[in-house]
Amino acid sequence: MFYDVLVIGNEVEGLDRAISAARAGRRVGIVAENRESVSLSHVRCAAMSLQRSANGGWTMGDWRQAAIRLSQSEAAARLAIMKQLGIERLEGTARLISSASVEVADAGVRNVIFAKEIVLACGTRSRQPVSFACDGVRVLVAESLLNLNALPQTSIVIGAGSTGVMTASLLADLGVETTLIDERASLLDLFGRFDQLLTKNRAEKMIFRFGEEAIGAELGTHHDPLPSVRLSTGRLLFADVILVCVGRLGNTDQMQLDAVGVGVDEHGRLWCDGQGKTWCSRITAVGDLIGFKPDRLHDSTFRQEIRAGRSVPVPVKGATGT
Repeated sequence: MFYDVLVIGNEVEGLDRAISAARAGRRVGIVAENRESVSLSHVRCAAMSLQRSANGGWTMGDWRQAAIRLSQSEAAARLAIMKQLGIERLEGTARLISSASVEVADAGVRNVIFAKEIVLACGTRSRQPVSFACDGVRVLVAESLLNLNALPQTSIVIGAGSTGVMTASLLADLGVETTLIDERASLLDLFGRFDQLLTKNRAEKMIFRFGEEAIGAELGTHHDPLPSVRLSTGRLLFADVILVCVGRLGNTDQMQLDAVGVGVDEHGRLWCDGQGKTWCSRITAVGDLIGFKPDRLHDSTFRQEIRAGRSVPVPVKGATGT
């Protein structure tokens, strides 16, 4: 089987690349696992929709179902566009054999696909350092937010990258007392990079602890049931829920990128030039899989969702925390 362009992964940037190629008359295929994930963008959009329609009278179950419906709706729309443009979908996991060939495995069956150009759109997942005892209930990553049984009253978000800021601003919007911790960040830096997210109203609901290093997160004990964040100073901060947002890992573990000369950093994200070209001229990357770019808002879907709420940021009282 041969394609002009073969996209590996479900990320929206990969679909954009596939659509552009198909409209240019090229034969296009997409390799993706047979599952649809709920992204943080879906989680946020679902929460905002429930806030508007239910006036706060909703449960975590309602939130989960709304996010799943949104994800499924986007998936159906994606499949309709692919069918209309003749883009072929191949289910399975991909492994690079060469710069022009990919092995696709599904249910024990392996097929080799050839392509002139390969686009990697596999996305990323949250890092979980061993010093942060994530149990998925009290100490968790952003992807597990919908696993909560109830909306917490207090939360601590560790890390002020794009995932951390998105998660913190979402919780603050929902009325959760939220503290954002980051050793290197500053308010000026965050307002410059995330001006659509850190509006005046949102920022005033949050506590910022910048210049302080979180060296670990610990589950509660019988005497202190709340989970805690341990700072490098030895101080402990407590909250109902702790969100660990300390970086992203590329979903490239099984792809055998080194065999075809594609360079990756220590977190499995790809070294690329400004156009997403990797060290292998036939292979490009899109989205968060590109490692050299600084953290930023997720493209397209999330940017469009938040633009309507933009306002001019102002200095925030108590920005150094308590």
